[in-house]
Amino acid sequence: MLKMGFGTDYTKLESYYMENMVNITKGLNKTAIVWQDVFDYHEKVSIM
Repeated sequence: MLKMGFGTDYTKLESYYMENMVNITKGLNKTAIVWQDVFDYHEKVSIM
């Protein structure tokens, strides 16, 4: 986490993970299904 610049902020880590998962599913021409907290806490993640 320190190497990626997240420090000890697990919210940034979760945001990074979810953004990558959404990008992978988009690349496969699929739709990602995520929990509500993705919308509540992570403004970078775009689903559509």
